[in-house]
Amino acid sequence: MSKLANMRKGIPEYRIVDFPGSKEKVAIRALNNRDIIGARENAMRYATEHPVDIDTADLILNMFTLREAMRNPDNLDEYFVLDFEEINEYMNPKEVYELHNVFVEVQNGKTPDLEDLTSEEFEDIKKKLEKMELKELDGELQTILKYFHQILTLKDLVKDN
Repeated sequence: MSKLANMRKGIPEYRIVDFPGSKEKVAIRALNNRDIIGARENAMRYATEHPVDIDTADLILNMFTLREAMRNPDNLDEYFVLDFEEINEYMNPKEVYELHNVFVEVQNGKTPDLEDLTSEEFEDIKKKLEKMELKELDGELQTILKYFHQILTLKDLVKDN
């Protein structure tokens, strides 16, 4: 086994949270590249077999990602759900987005809350985004903007209920 494999074979980062709308606990764990690529491949295959719009495709990707990331809090090797279809049948988009946001925080480290942003910083970001094309953003900035969008969407969903 390589040095990297030995170093990384410990317990992955994770967080235990309440499943949305319940007191049931679920562990959300960080994933390795293989698991993330597998989730993306499965999502692409599913979206190819079931043509959907871009927002639904994003939801599907989040569902496949959560299938890998959601674990039994008492045993991180045990999945919380059996398969994608279980998530598809028993979870709603609000629950998916809420738990996926936890996953993003665990995977990438906690990012600042929207409330931490000053008005000046927000205006500066808006000006820069107005001048940019989406294709100009690298993967990390796209991920951050997607996370920002998901937080706003989640807040809208919570506000509407």
